[in-house]
Amino acid sequence: MLPRETTTRGAIIALGLGLLVLTSSFYGQEEPPKAPSALLQAMERDTLRVALEANTVSYHLDGGRPTGYQYAVAHDVADYLGLELEIVPIDSAAEGIAHLQARRADLLLPSQPVRDTAGLGWTRPYDRGRGKDTQDSLCLYMLGGYPKMVDTLNGYVASYRQSKLRKELRWLYRSARTKPPQGGYNCQGKISPYDADIKAACRGTSIDWRLLASVMYQESRFKASLVSYAGAFGIMQFEPTTARTFGISRTSPVKAQIKAGVKYLCWLEQHIEGEELSPKSRRALMLAAYNSGLGNTRRARKKAAAEGKSPDLWWGNVELYISKKARFGEGQTVAYVREVCERYRDYCLLTEE
Repeated sequence: MLPRETTTRGAIIALGLGLLVLTSSFYGQEEPPKAPSALLQAMERDTLRVALEANTVSYHLDGGRPTGYQYAVAHDVADYLGLELEIVPIDSAAEGIAHLQARRADLLLPSQPVRDTAGLGWTRPYDRGRGKDTQDSLCLYMLGGYPKMVDTLNGYVASYRQSKLRKELRWLYRSARTKPPQGGYNCQGKISPYDADIKAACRGTSIDWRLLASVMYQESRFKASLVSYAGAFGIMQFEPTTARTFGISRTSPVKAQIKAGVKYLCWLEQHIEGEELSPKSRRALMLAAYNSGLGNTRRARKKAAAEGKSPDLWWGNVELYISKKARFGEGQTVAYVREVCERYRDYCLLTEE
């Protein structure tokens, strides 16, 4: 995905929520009801919930990497609005509309045009398909009756249509845009070639197999023969000292490396002190320790407490104090935790426990 400049959140609010704009009759909506718009609610929670179909076009796994046409657009919309993205997986556009009506989703990005738009609002097309006929176009859909929300998102569409991202996605998905999406193994729970071994190694432990898979992808992209410049090796990228502690070497089979990875994560989890830690925070601290070392993570927690921050919260607290003397620097560890957790969330949405 190529980067592009995005409009600031303040400008978005001024454009979409501070001005009363009359849209054209084609895109026009009724006067807003008393209930707040989904966009206002999204800004209040700082999270945009987007319904995406889990299929081979919109949202799926490719070699362990979450990807898809609408998946990329959804991330771009959230970035434009300055919000976090939460994906609501669906099987069909009809299910997505039901989520909009129940306010379980703020936006719907279907892989095919929606024919029955009763009760819906929609933007100008971000993809016109094979022509200028709107019936063949892809739009962002929301509950009807919110012209300001439509206008705000039309601002995004105008920006997107001038972006490098649009050109990249149109090239990547040029054939998918004219063919119905299909289900496939990527939509049916397969993450890697080692799923069976990962599940077996995690069985009976506190480690979710999908979390271990996310760590493995982050470390090696599932390449068992990978050796780093620092000497870390294998599918879990063990350093030699840690590898000896857990009884493996470069010649150990992948199954043994996976088992050692589970043992190491369990050991780290047990050594993350704090009875008040939430499962989410404990997971983040465990991942930070896997990446930068348990000692660095403990020192960061002490620094956070000394500075009046919570030593039991990673985000916005402990992550600020990971030492620059950590294995790869504090920025790398923060990015590591964020990326592993985001991918784990996608794995949970697209696979079964």
